Amino acid sequence: HVWPQIYQGNSWLIFHDPHLMTFLRAHDIFFQTYAVMFGIIQRRQDSPSAFHILSTVSRELTETIQSSNPDNVATQPTEATIMLAYLVHSNIGIIPRAAATAHQHENSPSSIKAVIQHLTPDRIEKLERAIPALMKGEKLYTS
Repeated sequence: HVWPQIYQGNSWLIFHDPHLMTFLRAHDIFFQTYAVMFGIIQRRQDSPSAFHILSTVSRELTETIQSSNPDNVATQPTEATIMLAYLVHSNIGIIPRAAATAHQHENSPSSIKAVIQHLTPDRIEKLERAIPALMKGEKLYTS
């Protein structure tokens, strides 16, 4: 029996189908996601508190990246860049669409790499709370 090497699915599955994700990891099947922006970023009106957390992480990372490399003023990660970097950090393949030049820069490997280097456990925990809330359109209460 030959197992598949890759499984392609909507980003919803990452957070809301734990059985599938456990099965894929147990069988070393790589998960590649699509519809990341539509399923998450474009739902910011449905869960403004969760989007605020994502924006706060984006601002923190912009400050961190720029202070660690003051010559690189071009790297200002957006919420979209943070999302993609989180997924790549989690060993999930991404298929970002980018029609505009600005989106191509946001989705570039160098932008994503700059963010991944600064994803601390605290930031990852925030993202793991905010992302599913955005997907579901749930209110997220912060302390």
